[in-house]
Amino acid sequence: MQNYIKKVKLICAVFFITLNVFGQSTGYQCTPLSSGLNNNVICQAVYNNELYVGGVFTTAGGVNTNCIAKWNGSNWTSVGSGISTINTGTVTFIRTMMVYNNELYVGGSFNLAGGVNVNGLAKWNGTTWSAVGSSLIGPGGTAFVSSLEILNNELYVGGMFTYAGALSVNNIAKWNGSNWFALGTGVNYSTSS
Repeated sequence: MQNYIKKVKLICAVFFITLNVFGQSTGYQCTPLSSGLNNNVICQAVYNNELYVGGVFTTAGGVNTNCIAKWNGSNWTSVGSGISTINTGTVTFIRTMMVYNNELYVGGSFNLAGGVNVNGLAKWNGTTWSAVGSSLIGPGGTAFVSSLEILNNELYVGGMFTYAGALSVNNIAKWNGSNWFALGTGVNYSTSS
């Protein structure tokens, strides 16, 4: 908790210094969001007017969250049963988030989202988790998604995986909302944003 308070104070200090440099009012005050999270936040997105955060934490504001939580302006709540992994010894976390086609897509190192087999990439429709088409398949079967970007209304997915369903994609693929597409022969190394 002490480290969390120090981080909030540091963020506030940088925020106020930035406002002073650009001649803006410093009438704002930073405050902690409830009792905070028990580990690191890696990414965030706004979906359905709520702040979603993903990372390596397991609780937010004392609520069990399993690497993803949402803040409604007053309280932290879980996002279904969150994400998990069936591989023992694997670190489970969310690395990236993006709102696409009115759903929240999350990528990282995990196999399950809300109990659904997803292998590194999942989507949340506000009520339930689901897989994104056929599963991504990585080296040894496990996929890792490290980046999500939207271009021309298509979702580009990067990370460490060799297949999207039966399609050979080599670490980068494109999703149009219903089908996977390869980008040429892909790239030789894991991609990241």
